[in-house]
Formats: sequence, structure tokens, C-alpha cells
Amino acid sequence: MGDSSTQVPGLPFVLKTFQILSDKSHAHIISWSESGTSFVIHQPADFASQLLPKHFKHSNISSFIRQLNTYRFQRVQSSQRLEFSHEFFLEHRPELLCRVCRIGSTNKRLREPADEAQAALDEEKAKLAEDIARLEQSANPLTEELARLRQVQRAAAVKLQRLTDEAAAARQERQQMHANIETALATLLGRAGPAATGHPLAQLYDLLYSRTPSFSGLLS
Repeated sequence: MGDSSTQVPGLPFVLKTFQILSDKSHAHIISWSESGTSFVIHQPADFASQLLPKHFKHSNISSFIRQLNTYRFQRVQSSQRLEFSHEFFLEHRPELLCRVCRIGSTNKRLREPADEAQAALDEEKAKLAEDIARLEQSANPLTEELARLRQVQRAAAVKLQRLTDEAAAARQERQQMHANIETALATLLGRAGPAATGHPLAQLYDLLYSRTPSFSGLLS
């Protein structure tokens, strides 16, 4: 579709909104309802950050909703979404846009209190939707970081267990080697008989297993 502002009469805000809805490339963000008699803002945060700056030079969805109210758009009460309608704002009917009139300053003062309250409620709902979307986006990096830290913790626990097992195996190996040495020395001294007294092996045996138990403890 070409530039709507050069094809149909109407005010810029109404024409730009109609033009946005005519572009199907972002229908996941904002689109006509199935009936074509209203439109729905599906993703308030994306609408505020992507489409409003491009078409309206700001990113305030509350300001956009205030503008809708200024042109007598009504919130669709039966919808749980941000859905708005106007009797002359219809899909495939651009010739009716000239009948979507802005409320004058005099008429604005005469608006029903209920309309004012509804406009304020719509703005609050839009702000809440923006805040929820923003919090969800902020929570994603935290969730990813928490998952990464848990993975690091599990890896550290596995490594610690492996080192503990290796240390226990090394300790057992040293104890076995110590026992083998003791057995071998005792066997050699037993074969030497009384002549082993004063023999260097006997002195080593006494040093390791009799006279310096603390040294023996070091070997174990």
C-alpha cells in the first residue's frame, strides 16, 4: 500500500494508524481483528519500541492510547487484549477515515466522567503490559546466568569428587608400598639371623619402624 496520507482525507494520526495496520509484516505486533471492525495491539512492548518511534517519533504507548481516546476510539470491553474500535475506522474502508474527528477543546470538557475513567484505565493497563514485558526481558539473562552457575557448580562437584578419589587411591598405594618394604626388610633380617645385629638393614628397620614412629607415619 502506498502513502495513505496522499490517498485519503483525514488527520495524520488516524492515517498513520491505518497505514500501520495495512502493513502485514508486523501483524504479530498489531493487526485488525477478524471482523475488521477493531484492531488489537498484541505486543505492547514491541509496538512501543519498534513501531511508535518509526511512525510517531516517540515510544510512549500511553500517549498513543490518549490520542485514540481523543479521536473517540473505544476500548473493546469484552476483550482481554488492548483492542480498540471506532465506527468509522474499518479495515478496507479508508474512505471513511475523514469522518474520524478529533474531539475539540469544548467537547473534551463535556466528556462523560465514565469516559475519562475508562481512558485512564486503558493507560494504566498499557503501562502494566509494558512493565510485564520489560520484566520478562530482564529476567531472561538472569535465568541464563543462574543456569550457567549451576552447571559450573555441578562440574566443580564432579572434579572435587575425582580429586578426592585420586587422593584416597594414592594414600592406599603408599600404605601398601610401606607394608611391602617392612615385610621385605623383616624377611631379610630374619634370614640373616643373629648376625644381622648392627647390619645396615637392621639399623634402617629400627629407624623406620621402631625408634622413629613419626617418620613411619610420614610414609603412610
